[in-house]
Amino acid sequence: MKAVRFWEETNANIWPAFDYLHFDGWLLRITRGYSRNSNSVWPLYDGNLPLAQKRRFCEQQYSDWGMRGCKYN
Repeated sequence: MKAVRFWEETNANIWPAFDYLHFDGWLLRITRGYSRNSNSVWPLYDGNLPLAQKRRFCEQQYSDWGMRGCKYN
């Protein structure tokens, strides 16, 4: 698991976003719609909040930044 986390963190630094927000172990990357990869949520660390609460928070943040819609892969 440490190797996976290392590569996720490395990738986040290679393709930077304009803005970042850390929330309960998750990294929200925000580029105001310029790039799909950079507009993403990365669950890098364990958190304490319920998944549904974290998801609602993230969706609200992207909505507040003026990004509509949500794609789950």
